[in-house]
Amino acid sequence: MQIITSEDMKTNTIKILINEFLVTHEITSKESISIELLNYLRNKEMKIEDGVLFNQLLDLIEEKVIGLMDEKIG
Repeated sequence: MQIITSEDMKTNTIKILINEFLVTHEITSKESISIELLNYLRNKEMKIEDGVLFNQLLDLIEEKVIGLMDEKIG
């Protein structure tokens, strides 16, 4: 099992993880992101043990989803 750490924020690992997650999952609400992300990580045999890092990742995903929604509307 791969453990995602704060060091991965400095590499492309997090960007790739976010993009793969967004491509493979349809986000229906802000509240569903955390559950869907946990399921995604479990299926990919990845783990985030740092709660702060997990919250940062959720924030990045939310920002990206909002940006994608703005593009569709505009």
